Amino acid sequence: MAKKDTTAYDHPHFTISRESRMAAVQGPASAVDFAHFRSRNKVLLRAIHVNLRSAASGTAGSLHYTRSAATLASKTISSASVGYSAVLTLTTNNTLHTISEVAAIRITGAADKGKWDVLYEYDILYPSTHLGQ
Repeated sequence: MAKKDTTAYDHPHFTISRESRMAAVQGPASAVDFAHFRSRNKVLLRAIHVNLRSAASGTAGSLHYTRSAATLASKTISSASVGYSAVLTLTTNNTLHTISEVAAIRITGAADKGKWDVLYEYDILYPSTHLGQ
């Protein structure tokens, strides 16, 4: 017999922030979304952390947070070299409601075409239903 789950919404399992890490390569063209993030649950994105591991070019550009191909937040990259890191703290337009909504980053300008480590920091919004159940 299955044991009933008795954890309340103030239980630590429900209140912790989560992270999704990935290594991503910017495509051969500038202004292409990459490092896509999706969730089966309704989530609130808190921040996106990026770190440049290798770069084809090391000059200025812009880092953008996109959702469903629309740019929602940006940060200027004055000079990107290996080891460059940045954080986009998200305060608006940062809720993903369904798995069909996609968060991503986009690099424009001469700082593109590099290899990036990307970390999405998020919270699951409860009560939430799993899609497909």
